[in-house]
Amino acid sequence: MRFPKSQALQLHSCFEELIPGRMHTSGQRFLPLIVLGFKQVRLGVVDRHNHVNQSHAGRYGTARLVFQLSRVALQPADTQRMGIEPEVGNGLSTMPLAYGCIQDLITWERRDDLGYAVSYVEAIIAVGVGSIGLRTTLTGQNVAKLPNEQLQTGDWVVLSNSRIDILGFEPD
Repeated sequence: MRFPKSQALQLHSCFEELIPGRMHTSGQRFLPLIVLGFKQVRLGVVDRHNHVNQSHAGRYGTARLVFQLSRVALQPADTQRMGIEPEVGNGLSTMPLAYGCIQDLITWERRDDLGYAVSYVEAIIAVGVGSIGLRTTLTGQNVAKLPNEQLQTGDWVVLSNSRIDILGFEPD
């Protein structure tokens, strides 16, 4: 998976462990889960494209993460919150909430030919502990809630229900 400006994606973390994929009864192998730890958060991300060297488990370094298929909402006007929080409690989180500010709006493609507004978005979000990528599609009411029906660099957003892909892990 390619992501524009992927070198800007930097989340310093510890590659705590690799949880190997289990064999499904159909004979297809599940992908491994990589556990990243930082600031009392443990993220479970799937290495869908085998970008991560498994021998780096136990080391600190920089993870390049893209939050995909996310729900995106603007933070309330008087809020400028940054961080990544587990969706429940403080266990292993595979669909965390991410709060941050859009550093770079890479792609905003609007389509109206489907009978409703659809916008494809790629952006880099500063989340306080680093920068993550966003790749998603906004439709209908979600687009209508945005000022000028478009996200802007400098907008404060919250991401939820994301599928997180890891594009790489580079040890310190």
